[in-house]
Amino acid sequence: MRLRGRLSDDGAQRPARDHARATLMVEAGFRSPDEARSEDELARVEAAIQQLERAELYVVAALDVCLEDPFRRRLLEDLRGQVAATRRSLARPRVIDQAFSR
Repeated sequence: MRLRGRLSDDGAQRPARDHARATLMVEAGFRSPDEARSEDELARVEAAIQQLERAELYVVAALDVCLEDPFRRRLLEDLRGQVAATRRSLARPRVIDQAFSR
């Protein structure tokens, strides 16, 4: 892809006259594979965080049933804590991972 110039019909390289067109070509999806991969990974992490938020709501709803058995209630409380901790861990930025991935 040429952003600084393009070949004319006679084969000579001429400067690109339409900067907006060149910019549009870049924005239209010409991304590096690493950039596309990191965007896909970010979308997957965001989806996982949303699913964990929903799971936490379901566990809280199960706790609201008011189980009489203290063992089972404690299991649900532990599960809620693990789901919340996992969600927070996924949402935390990974600065070290980004620095070493380059």
